[in-house]
Amino acid sequence: MNGEPQITTRQIAIAEAILRNCRYAPGSVLDVGCGNGAIADYLRQRLPCVRRVEGVEILPRRDAFIPVRRFDGTHLPYQDGEFELILLSDVLHHIPTVRGQLRLLQECARASSKAVIVKDHLCDSKLALLLLAGMDWIGNHKDGVPLPFTYHTTTNWHRLARLAGLKSVRSQTRHFNIYAKPLAYLAEGGVITGPLHVLHVFEKA
Repeated sequence: MNGEPQITTRQIAIAEAILRNCRYAPGSVLDVGCGNGAIADYLRQRLPCVRRVEGVEILPRRDAFIPVRRFDGTHLPYQDGEFELILLSDVLHHIPTVRGQLRLLQECARASSKAVIVKDHLCDSKLALLLLAGMDWIGNHKDGVPLPFTYHTTTNWHRLARLAGLKSVRSQTRHFNIYAKPLAYLAEGGVITGPLHVLHVFEKA
């Protein structure tokens, strides 16, 4: 209905990927850069163990599914280990510098007691970079979303996690069901470019 928050098919696909890879029974979930909070709310509905769900955003939305606090994009306003599970869904590649990405990932590691789940882009070829940049521009430029195009290779994802004191215990690079055919063959099947999406489950190293 008009005026009520809506969950998109993309958000459902990402939430389902998180559920497939989550081996925990978290009592608390924090969604960093949550937007309307639909992904975290979807997890809350599917996981009866979740008792607390919150989000943080630089510019909180009034139509969010979950309680959202404002933050500065770097420091999380929470205690060490306050949340069992922390989500970062398509957030890091909008941060213009690797140093900034690392700072936020370190904050997530600090505030998490079990795991940090990151869904983002994967860029293992020059053609992948061109396709990701084009798709990112089409999907976000009209809303004024920062587009620094700071994507990572498989190797760099593991390096970034290691510098943040994390290690990847599970990952997914295909079959997210985010796009309809035929775009799915390019963006998810990696037929020409290699996989363009990745989901990492990080735990403290």
